[in-house]
Amino acid sequence: ARLHLAWATIDADLTVREIRSIASTVNSGDSAVDALRASGVSPGHIELDLPLDRYLQLRRRASLENREPSEVAADALDAYFDPATEG
Repeated sequence: ARLHLAWATIDADLTVREIRSIASTVNSGDSAVDALRASGVSPGHIELDLPLDRYLQLRRRASLENREPSEVAADALDAYFDPATEG
């Protein structure tokens, strides 16, 4: 729960008041993800600035595969963070 709230604080630029409200909801028994969503925050949403060549590759692959860029990026991150390949 702490990591969900911590990263959402940064990614969604939450105010102290918003953080306290969400934390109170979590302390009342809701999951952090549910509390964030109820507050209008999308857990897992991040904005990235990519090098132009990577951006074009991402858009091209997504278009060719008829997929959203976020799906292609998630697959690439899954492969990158695959525990079987991490040292």
